[in-house]
Amino acid sequence: MDMKTTQYIRDLENLKNKINDADDEEIKNSLVKLLCVRTAGLLEVFLKTRISEYSKGKVPKEINRFMTAKFKDITNLKSYKFIDVLSSFSEDWSSKFNEYLEEHEQKKSSLDSVVTQRHMIAHGQPSNISQNYMYQYFDDVKSIVSFLDTIIR
Repeated sequence: MDMKTTQYIRDLENLKNKINDADDEEIKNSLVKLLCVRTAGLLEVFLKTRISEYSKGKVPKEINRFMTAKFKDITNLKSYKFIDVLSSFSEDWSSKFNEYLEEHEQKKSSLDSVVTQRHMIAHGQPSNISQNYMYQYFDDVKSIVSFLDTIIR
């Protein structure tokens, strides 16, 4: 896995530790929401970084620049959108990821839930995401990123 994604995950693990150490419930809830937003961001950071790395040396720099710019604004990567983006590059990647999600329903649910919750938090809507659910989402998203790292080659 690339260094940027690895560091991002490490930062999120540190945030989890801060949540565990927090005594005040209001602070803990705010940190859980931050973990949610940053976990959804992990998906975006990973995809953008991985696609950029993949295209370097394989396509002319102008095409790489275009692809980087095109994917710069990708957000709200629910499972269907992730599959769609992957299919833009490779039907093989898309089908493997789709199969993975079908075999791992909980991970698919976590992916979609963390993105939905992030959207609600970012737009000021009420969110009562629990610490336990968020930890499950985070672990599942890390697994998804690890799997994607094996197929985007």
